[in-house]
Amino acid sequence: MGEIVSGQNVVTLGEEEGKKILEEYHLPADKKEAVKALARWIWENPELGLEEHQACQRQVDFLRGEGFSVTSPYCGLETAYRAEFTNGGAVSPTFAFCAEYDALPKLGHACGHNLIAGSAVGAALLAKQLMLRESIPGRIVVLGCPAEETSGGKIRMADEGALSDIDALMMAHPVGGDVASHDNGYAGLRTAKIYYYGSGGSGVARCGNPNYVNPLDAQTLLYQAVAFRRHYTPSDVALIGCIPDGGERANMIPVETHSIYTIRSQSRKNLAETAEMLRTMADGAALMTGTKVKFELSGRYQPTLPVYSLGDVFLETAKLLGMATRHGRGGLNFAATDFGNFAQLRPGVHVHFPTGGKASPHTEGFTESANADVAYENMRIASTAMASTALKYLRDSSFRRLVAEQFKAAKEA
Repeated sequence: MGEIVSGQNVVTLGEEEGKKILEEYHLPADKKEAVKALARWIWENPELGLEEHQACQRQVDFLRGEGFSVTSPYCGLETAYRAEFTNGGAVSPTFAFCAEYDALPKLGHACGHNLIAGSAVGAALLAKQLMLRESIPGRIVVLGCPAEETSGGKIRMADEGALSDIDALMMAHPVGGDVASHDNGYAGLRTAKIYYYGSGGSGVARCGNPNYVNPLDAQTLLYQAVAFRRHYTPSDVALIGCIPDGGERANMIPVETHSIYTIRSQSRKNLAETAEMLRTMADGAALMTGTKVKFELSGRYQPTLPVYSLGDVFLETAKLLGMATRHGRGGLNFAATDFGNFAQLRPGVHVHFPTGGKASPHTEGFTESANADVAYENMRIASTAMASTALKYLRDSSFRRLVAEQFKAAKEA
């Protein structure tokens, strides 16, 4: 399995494992170029969430051409797919790679999802090649996951049972800089839309009238209550909001106003408790102002539960292949991803690999970084490290037990 470093609990690669990776973990040149071309094509043809018809079909056709059995549409989503390869007649263990491929409005692939798709597809091709060469039994799956940036395709896929026969999974996300790392745990996300209803009418005519009801008063009261309450919320909770509709004219009392609040936390318990606290404060503001309130809570993005042993193998392989790595674990992270809805159900990890550029995701600069040659080379290294992780899981029962133990501990924490 490789050494478990005392105190750090980092899974390392043995000398023979490292030698085999350096000598044998390579796709033929034509396949490497084909995977790169696929990722570049996705970058050149950005599609928004649930509209990724071309990107999905390109991957489906590519994987079918490489001997994978592919189902698409999948889980009731037109732009989702599942591709699988089984060796030796054994469907267990099953290891899955997650691909994303939706873009951002106006910015294109400013989150590098073209590289996520390329890394998943490349990892699957290499894993298949090595499973055949070494007669490793088991199954490799690629889950094509749409709409991460919007509705969260993995939420629907998890609800529809996409992981029912998956034992473990992973995905690799590009970030700015030059270092690969663990994800340290992503936050869960809830979104509350709060509507207040009042009497409406002319503000001038109602001045001095004790019976008028202004729903903007309720919104501002709630906003101030949230600001004061932040002093008493847990440190891993981010509760922020805005009032996009407070009325149209200064001398007109609106009939309706609405605000939006987001709640982020790495704790499912704190997410639920903060949402209930916000609902109570919203009701209180309505009571104090005589308005009526409607509270809508949406967004079921769950926190991730990083299984670091999986990430360790990824990072150790990436380091062996010349990529700078960081094994840091823990710490606050308020970014959210629908991968958490997968990671709550099965052992998984959402690792990071560098684009080589300085820009951060969701910026114009990152769009350019996601199409740079260095980013595609790092994508190739990431896909090799993903395949290495999957193969260790498939052939090493003691490693599988460690993964299961860490997942159980994370669920119980």
